[in-house]
Amino acid sequence: TSELNLDEWMKIVDKLPRFSFVGLSGGEATVFKGIKELVRKIKKNLHPLTLNTNGILLEEDKLLSFVENGMDNMSISVDGFAENFDKARGYEGLFERIKRNVKRLNQIKKDLRLQKPTLTIKTVLLDECVDELEDFYDYVCDELLAENLNISFMKTSGHAQMDTRILQDWKQVLDKGEPVLYAYENREKITKTLLKLFKKSQN
Repeated sequence: TSELNLDEWMKIVDKLPRFSFVGLSGGEATVFKGIKELVRKIKKNLHPLTLNTNGILLEEDKLLSFVENGMDNMSISVDGFAENFDKARGYEGLFERIKRNVKRLNQIKKDLRLQKPTLTIKTVLLDECVDELEDFYDYVCDELLAENLNISFMKTSGHAQMDTRILQDWKQVLDKGEPVLYAYENREKITKTLLKLFKKSQN
């Protein structure tokens, strides 16, 4: 395959300029078998590090390794509560699975008396989730203990990366057809809701 192996990634990390900020993304970065070793190397070389993930494969050993090695931030994609999020992603039980992983992350940080990685919840704003956005904001802060809620708008061009569905195998990638993209139905309501959240976020 054309994918780099761990040794090749290690050599790249060693060649990074001193003050480089590193972001691990994908695809899904946690699929990479050497992810723990790569994180350890990046932090050993004193680079600030963030991980972008769908939150599915955050098993105990990975979470413990990420916390112990000083990962700076973890960004997890969650587009609202279970009913709409699971439906949009085509993955039943996804919300609950991510919630369990986040709770475990927070417990590990508490047990080790560490503050990092900080948690960012990344949300693609969907029409069906606008009504629950304020409640979701509170949930992200109070239950998931996230430091940041990043709200992105669904793009309305043919940009396949913004398709929200989780694909389970390569055949789905080949057979999925056009991305599920559309224009927002109620932009005025979205604007009012976001203004409320900006005001709520001032502290």
